Amino acid sequence: MKKYFYIKEEKKLGPFDFEELKSAEIKRDTLVWVQGIKDWTKASEVSELSELFIHLPPPIPNIQTKIYRISLQLLALTCLVSSIIAWFEIESIVVSAPIVVIISLFAYYFSDSESKNQRVISLIPIFISLLCFLMILVFDLDPGETITTISVGTTISIGTLLFIVLTFDKIKHL
Repeated sequence: MKKYFYIKEEKKLGPFDFEELKSAEIKRDTLVWVQGIKDWTKASEVSELSELFIHLPPPIPNIQTKIYRISLQLLALTCLVSSIIAWFEIESIVVSAPIVVIISLFAYYFSDSESKNQRVISLIPIFISLLCFLMILVFDLDPGETITTISVGTTISIGTLLFIVLTFDKIKHL
């Protein structure tokens, strides 16, 4: 029979068998260890403990998480509109890029409770905007040229799709 340990208030508790663990106040983010896993792991990530959380609702999102998700939704919408407009009017990047940068920084600021990867993902639109500006400046492309519109439009579109795919689980609901 496996013996489980968990951390509560910076103290290691255990060993417990599975039945004893059921009566303990284990939450999804409680760190647990059982023989066979390498390091302390969140209880929700240990497959044999999944039945402890079947009837528990997910944690209530705090206001910061809600603001983060709303800013990601707004950012995705702004990027999408910007990418469509960029195909027809390349000068629109002068207006849309600063808006994208501000919203992206706003999302980054409110992403403290998110994973490091999620925080970095919220900065993707800034890099895409900078890349488009660099393409125009370095190659001294005339905004009226078709090749400029195609290359900038393609870059923004691909960046927008990448951003939406990577943040879809966060932007699909509040």
